[in-house]
Amino acid sequence: YNDAVRPTVETYNKVLESCPTIQGTDAVDKALRIAFDVYNGMIDRGVNPNSETYALLLKACRSLLPHDEDKRNVLAQSVFLAAKEHGQIDHRVLTQLGLVDQDLVVRMNSEE
Repeated sequence: YNDAVRPTVETYNKVLESCPTIQGTDAVDKALRIAFDVYNGMIDRGVNPNSETYALLLKACRSLLPHDEDKRNVLAQSVFLAAKEHGQIDHRVLTQLGLVDQDLVVRMNSEE
């Protein structure tokens, strides 16, 4: 293991980018778990997520969870709040949040 070679935010984002493309019931559950494990690993290793990270997590929620599942909106709201806390809200995050559920965008904006 070489301590000088560490994954960057871009490296983590590439892994996150692949998660929403997974298909198949068992694989979808694993892909969602992987996406959030990758995110938590970034945080644990001191790698600061950027707006692309949060947009990709929202895309994973949208792509991997059914529209009518409560977990989808709960996770999306948590991702949005984390992005807000880290100052990473931009058009990509807002677009993905709107694709998850337009009502979440309205609700999150009204809480500011």
